[in-house]
Amino acid sequence: MYSKVDSITGVPATILMVEDEDTIRLGVSKMLRKRGFVVIEAADGGIAIDLLRAHQNEIRVILLDMVIPGATSREVFDEARRLRPDMRVILTTASSPTAVLLWPQVPLENFIRKPYQINDLVRLLQDILAR
Repeated sequence: MYSKVDSITGVPATILMVEDEDTIRLGVSKMLRKRGFVVIEAADGGIAIDLLRAHQNEIRVILLDMVIPGATSREVFDEARRLRPDMRVILTTASSPTAVLLWPQVPLENFIRKPYQINDLVRLLQDILAR
């Protein structure tokens, strides 16, 4: 139904999911894996930065909760941009979608509000990977 293959490398796309709520992180990661994505998980900002550094050449998209413990989501975003300016970021939060306006470097279409449907997330990932 959806292509999970990275249009640049021709291999399954790797997603870094940064989410502190275990049930959301584990459930969404499991569903994305079932749909053919490679998912790396981080429960806080510090872990996310370590994983970014270790896997910077593999990660194509970061699914980044806007409120996380440890290093802030902004610090994770800035490190991703420093390591690979072409790395895509999808911001997510349960609060108002206008919160993304505080992040002018992230296009508004790279936002998904929690709770989201997995099919909506997969479509958004597909759109981003096709760019």
